[in-house]
Amino acid sequence: MKIDPDSRITAAESAASQTSSKPHAPTTRGERSRDRADLSSAHSRAAALTAQVNQLPEVRQDKVAAIATALRQGTYQVSPEQTAEAILSQLHTRGGNPA
Repeated sequence: MKIDPDSRITAAESAASQTSSKPHAPTTRGERSRDRADLSSAHSRAAALTAQVNQLPEVRQDKVAAIATALRQGTYQVSPEQTAEAILSQLHTRGGNPA
């Protein structure tokens, strides 16, 4: 295949002519285009779920009340594993080095 350096066809025009099987007639004023966009319902579902989450309270008062009662009664117990996990989590979020 010989390449003609004087060719005036751009790469975009060449690609468009190869991918398009039928020519597109330009739409005139008042004429509707047959192009259409179908948006998935995933975006609207995600937006609805986000709105629901934003309505939830930031602090679960029922859990806070139960722990406060257990603390007052002296029955609140935390395992050594839970304590270690909490310490490591705090170090990690603050950028500290646990070692």
